[in-house]
Amino acid sequence: MEKNLEENLEEDKKQKRKSKAVIIVSIILAVLIVAAGCVFFVLFFCNIENVTMSGNTIIIDEEIKQHLFVDEYDKNAVILVLKNKFQPRQDIPFVQSMDITMTDLNSVNIKIKEKEIIGFIKGKDKKRIYYNSEGIVQEISKVKVPGVPRIVNEGGIKEALVGSELPIREKSRRELLALQRELKQSEIKVSRIMITEVGNFILSYKDISIRFGTSSYMTEKVMRLKYILPKVKKKTGILHLEDWTEGNTDIIFEMTDAKPTDDEVLKQEQEAEDNQNAPEAPAPEQPADGSNEALDQSQEQPADQPQETTEESTQEQPAEAPAPEENVEEAPLVDDPFDDVVIEEPADETPAEDVNEEE
Repeated sequence: MEKNLEENLEEDKKQKRKSKAVIIVSIILAVLIVAAGCVFFVLFFCNIENVTMSGNTIIIDEEIKQHLFVDEYDKNAVILVLKNKFQPRQDIPFVQSMDITMTDLNSVNIKIKEKEIIGFIKGKDKKRIYYNSEGIVQEISKVKVPGVPRIVNEGGIKEALVGSELPIREKSRRELLALQRELKQSEIKVSRIMITEVGNFILSYKDISIRFGTSSYMTEKVMRLKYILPKVKKKTGILHLEDWTEGNTDIIFEMTDAKPTDDEVLKQEQEAEDNQNAPEAPAPEQPADGSNEALDQSQEQPADQPQETTEESTQEQPAEAPAPEENVEEAPLVDDPFDDVVIEEPADETPAEDVNEEE
């Protein structure tokens, strides 16, 4: 009896193990069948037919498609979404990231986030070196991005690599980025920024060349630019801000027939720099032996003549003194909210101003 019971228990255990194995195999087969069905469905019923894109302003849709759809599997909506999620493309020019979603079985929507670009500088191979607000090179390309100011650095540039810092002197790079931040906050869009060898900035705004000078008083200068530029934007000339300080607040707008070229700008900058660095002329030395002769000659001259000249000059000075005061009162061309900004135009340029205003 005991043997029969043991044999029956052993057979029951074998039957249970067989049943479990059958169940497991059945589940695996079912999963494989479902997976195969899903794969079959995805491969044959989820091919991309419609693509909508948004956010791209630099690279056109067709160029992005060429980078995305490399092989046949990339043209499948499910595969494209999965690849973008786990292995996003990093080699598409000017594209930072993409968000790809399925709108239906055969349609995808691609939202593109482009790289931040605030300016470019031309390299030795004529390619444009684009950089962001942190001074990091984003792209090196021949593509012309509209609305991005060109940076002309007279101090020269080094070899540039994507992901490295803008290849100019560190001081110039730091001041350039600070200036562009100020211009952006004031909503001033310039077409070009030139950095001279001595570190002065020259901005181009429409037909106006802005001699900005150094980075000193940068915020104050940009604040005044925001107010002045709308008043002179239809004119052609040079706006002088290079000498602006808290003690010298006059801002001169010099009318010209045409916007100065780069060579003219650099020549004028060099002349101004030379004048600042020029040594002062030494005072004339009084001759030790000839001093008495000079005194004797002055004594030989009639005594009445110089006295009459002195009296006439002293009498004429009160009459001529009010004239400059009247000109100072008429100098401001605008009602300036800063009270310290004066826009003056040189007297010899007045005809040019009248012609522009009549036009």
